[in-house]
Amino acid sequence: MVPNTNKTELPLRCDEHAYPCPALEFRNPELHKFLDHWNEIRGVHEFPNRKAIILRAIQSLLPWVHMYNVDGDIFRFRLLGTEIAKIFPPMDYLAEPVTISPPMVAERLIESLRLVKQNRSPMRRIEPSSSIPGYEYKGSESCFVPFSSNGTDIDMISAITMLDFKP
Repeated sequence: MVPNTNKTELPLRCDEHAYPCPALEFRNPELHKFLDHWNEIRGVHEFPNRKAIILRAIQSLLPWVHMYNVDGDIFRFRLLGTEIAKIFPPMDYLAEPVTISPPMVAERLIESLRLVKQNRSPMRRIEPSSSIPGYEYKGSESCFVPFSSNGTDIDMISAITMLDFKP
């Protein structure tokens, strides 16, 4: 039997709030940098506050960042980095529900955001191939992390997605 190489690898998570976590072993070292920064700024809280992000510490990652406000089961765009914005058709996404993005993207994105919220922990997601026609990358690896303005309730999720470009 030939393995299905087009299947998305299931998101991985940790059962404990201790990091590093074997499930979060990223191929891309930049994603480790992002997770390490998240872990550092959360301090004694279960989740860090978005205001604690030190942009200078993750400056090289900002083109790849995407942030979402969490309002119950609705996820709304908060910010798209310049490289991530290239994936979406031109329009004003800010404050819009994620469902307005291209269907293939929206489905996987909503699944990831729901899992981060449900599991209350960072998550790794690998897309071994691009399902978006016309884009010059073959797959991606992402790190999703939750944020909270009160340290307990998840009200924002941020991610860094590193694209694997075709040779």
